[in-house]
Amino acid sequence: MDKTVEYWDLYDRNIQKTGEVIQRGKTVPEGKYHLVCDIAVIDNMGRILLTKRHPDKPYPLYWECSGGSVVTGEMPIDGAVRELFEETGIKAEKEELTELGITYGNHAVYFNYLLRRDIELSSLVLQSDETVDAKLADKAEYERMVSENLIVPLVAGRFSELGVDKLLK
Repeated sequence: MDKTVEYWDLYDRNIQKTGEVIQRGKTVPEGKYHLVCDIAVIDNMGRILLTKRHPDKPYPLYWECSGGSVVTGEMPIDGAVRELFEETGIKAEKEELTELGITYGNHAVYFNYLLRRDIELSSLVLQSDETVDAKLADKAEYERMVSENLIVPLVAGRFSELGVDKLLK
């Protein structure tokens, strides 16, 4: 396999590997899923870290949490640690992440994690082709951003389903 291209393992609805691998960008076959991880970083003041998507990505300039696809051979928690570091420069250990739950989307199984940590925005190292800005949002600002459709709708929906908004102050 070409190392410059991202590949995903395919799974059935019960999150069992099918033995198939697909290249990122190809259509996931009906009845098959790839794994995705989302990481909500919430500080001790009850604020959530949001990053703004690059203008060339789907949902350009919308806000979201860190996350992305789990690559071939990777476990979801390892993907979460990797994605968080790649997109923000935050180095977390697997033991620091709490699983919030699993949700299903369009040919994807989402593993949702929580990292409780105080961070300084100035210490973040944003991945230039992924994220263009970051902010810490308290409950009121997060709810305003959701109501104004500023957060990727699928992310806001998963977080609502999992009760992430109830962790904010």
